[in-house]
Amino acid sequence: MARLAMTYPDAGAQVLYLRQRSRELIRWLEIALAAARRLHDRQYEGAMLGNLGLAYKNLGEIRRAIQFCEEASLIEREIGDRRGEATALWNMSLVLYKLGERTRAIQRTEQALTIFEQIEDPHAGMVRKQLAAWREQTS
Repeated sequence: MARLAMTYPDAGAQVLYLRQRSRELIRWLEIALAAARRLHDRQYEGAMLGNLGLAYKNLGEIRRAIQFCEEASLIEREIGDRRGEATALWNMSLVLYKLGERTRAIQRTEQALTIFEQIEDPHAGMVRKQLAAWREQTS
């Protein structure tokens, strides 16, 4: 049951994001996070922390979003999940940009892009494009 609770928000992510309000989504993600911790699954724990960061960003609770994104980044780095680390850095950049911390957002985006390029992840193109747009806006 804990494994189902842990994996559902990831497997059903699009359904949750399309059909539920942010608070309801957060409830699902918190259940998944608790299950990942109970099962000692650090990879899912990192992923759910990152998803919670984005959910709180969408609610406008930026400081809380930063806490979740930072914790996700630490876990992903700790377990050696390069894609997860890049995703956590990317999520952090989105939160920082929304907070108005453009320089820090660009720095995190550069870090994420480096990793995405190293592992040849298809997200590299999207991240590169956003980085160029942000650099243009700040110059």
